[in-house]
Amino acid sequence: LTGGLVIGDVGPTRVEELDYHEAGAASGTNYGWNVHEGSECFAGDAACCADLFAMPLIELEAFAPCSSITAGPVYRGQCLPDLAGTWFWSDYCHDFVGTFKIEDSRATDRKDLTKALDPDHRKPIGVSSFGVAGFGEAYLLSHRRGLVYRLLGGQAPRLSAASPPCFRAFAIQESRPSPVSPR
Repeated sequence: LTGGLVIGDVGPTRVEELDYHEAGAASGTNYGWNVHEGSECFAGDAACCADLFAMPLIELEAFAPCSSITAGPVYRGQCLPDLAGTWFWSDYCHDFVGTFKIEDSRATDRKDLTKALDPDHRKPIGVSSFGVAGFGEAYLLSHRRGLVYRLLGGQAPRLSAASPPCFRAFAIQESRPSPVSPR
């Protein structure tokens, strides 16, 4: 385990970003707020000294009508050995799911898994978060469908919401009364 943390940062207008906080790095790292959006300066040249801020690991141009970058976990499971040590990330609005590795605090080996996970693009995924089970297997949480998908192995990673039971999707259902919203 590296102890590092990947942070998803939804930009105010044009750029979404993933930032990386290395294990053991000082707390209080400034990732550019409120001077940079990604590596772009929007506060005027005098305030844009890049050496004062930690630059993004990955930048994603924001697309209309929305963008929402989501940082995911590093894969430590056994079902997808080719993905061992890779980090997941997504764009909620555009159903993008990708992976990358971190080497020398830089994103390397970036891959787009969107088509492999959903070759017919029939599932409006809308990944709002990721999860990790006890054995390190990765899950994608679909806000739009109210489902949890487990990543399965095979020739290419794919989503499963079908049987056998350990691979099925679980519906997200709020129980009442909820301590958060008691209605």
